[in-house]
Amino acid sequence: MSAERFVGTSARLLAGASVLTVIGVGLVIRSVWQQAGQSYSQDGIQTDVGAPFGARLAMAMFDFTYRALSTQLLLASALVAAAVVLLHRIPSWDRVRSLRWEVFGALLLVMVPVLVLVAAALYLLTSPSATEGVGAFLDARQLADSSLAFLSTLGASLLVLVAATLAWLRLGPLVDDIGDDSEEERDDGLDGLDDLHGTDEAGEQWAVDRPRPPTSFTRDARTQPASGGGEDYRDDWSPEDFRPPS
Repeated sequence: MSAERFVGTSARLLAGASVLTVIGVGLVIRSVWQQAGQSYSQDGIQTDVGAPFGARLAMAMFDFTYRALSTQLLLASALVAAAVVLLHRIPSWDRVRSLRWEVFGALLLVMVPVLVLVAAALYLLTSPSATEGVGAFLDARQLADSSLAFLSTLGASLLVLVAATLAWLRLGPLVDDIGDDSEEERDDGLDGLDDLHGTDEAGEQWAVDRPRPPTSFTRDARTQPASGGGEDYRDDWSPEDFRPPS
């Protein structure tokens, strides 16, 4: 396996690992959100009345901190960032052209749950009504501390993703774009040549009509003696003088 193919395969594997991590995080979020929506009576019997949105979100966020979802998202962000770094090690744009969009799709997929959970943590920390109805289950101070810890790790993930996005944008134009630019430059050069020489037919005509010295000048140059003095013996010889004897 060549070094170029090895780097491309490694980048694709890292992007796939980040996608699998995000899929696992999404399944956990779905399960926890469903469990947080269940409400119970004072006797511990499950009721059909759903929990308020703020209480449901607080219960889910408190559960997220113990499941280390923010750490998993940080790992996914690091994996996709490593994939972007490997893209810069591929010298051939032919391989980067398709692989760069696969890595960018993985980057967007990781960014979605990070942004959603950041918004949820900020809502719990800033909205007074977010913790209503959870006083019997959670302490407000404990919920705030866990939300801040959760938000700090998510912030680190977001910074890694922003850096990966900037690095992805510095990959340069695609092969098709480079080909289009070179074709445009080549067309501009041909247009410039057309302005000077015209079309092909005009170019041929220009070669015919190219200024030449007058015929009298060339005839006189053959008859006049060469510069530097001396007699001119060019007209004194004949081809018969150089014919071998029979």
